[in-house]
Amino acid sequence: MTLMDRPAFGAVIGIVCCLATAATSAADPGREIVVDLTHERYDRWAFRAMALPSGSYRGRWQEVDAGLRGALPAGPKDRRPVQLVGLFDLEGDFEVEARFRARKLPRPGGGSGSNRVEVRVGGSDRSASVFREASPEAEGFGYAVETPFGVGDAEKHSPSKATSGRLKVRRVGTTLSFWKGEGGGPIAELGSVDFGSGPIREVAFQVAARGTTDAVDVTFEEVAVRADRIVRRESPPGRGAGWPSPGLGLVAAAVLAVLAARFLLSRR
Repeated sequence: MTLMDRPAFGAVIGIVCCLATAATSAADPGREIVVDLTHERYDRWAFRAMALPSGSYRGRWQEVDAGLRGALPAGPKDRRPVQLVGLFDLEGDFEVEARFRARKLPRPGGGSGSNRVEVRVGGSDRSASVFREASPEAEGFGYAVETPFGVGDAEKHSPSKATSGRLKVRRVGTTLSFWKGEGGGPIAELGSVDFGSGPIREVAFQVAARGTTDAVDVTFEEVAVRADRIVRRESPPGRGAGWPSPGLGLVAAAVLAVLAARFLLSRR
């Protein structure tokens, strides 16, 4: 009986093949990052939760059973948003999506400004966002495109009272489209603009009080990023960009096969 004919060796090879298949068929970290925040923590090497102070006022992030909660206390109108920022660039076609639930998203008492939960992306010359907002005039979903100087060249609103739902930005070719879903309902397109096909340097999920004094409190339940290519800027010690590489699974499987063969040969 040869080594290949031995039942034990065949079993080992079967296990090794399963490990290799699992390693190579797992979601490619270079194309997709999806985090169900109601059941798992976000990847600290893919995202950074930021709550920058504005004087003595600072928002906060909190991991709770319902997801990742972003809150801004009532305070001055110049408070900075709390942001879950992507530590990566996007190339080619992409979509960035969030599922949210608002605990506090009030309409401001008067004047201007708005309270928002939004998904934001930015390229070299423009940024764009899709949001659920409450302003003195109305409540609803909308999108906006801005230059680095804050000049908007596209904006649209869709009235809604929904306090939960989905927000998504998608690019195909040079067309950037904006999508909203109310509650657990279907997702629908709000509109689209020409945005170019260059790399996306900014991805952020954020809770903001734009020129208001209100407290705002929103929980993100899921965030998802899919793209032709996701280029990570950071990686854990000992791992290269785009980790874990599917090739590592094949290398590990080959090493296991060699060790198993040597072990069985030693018992002949």
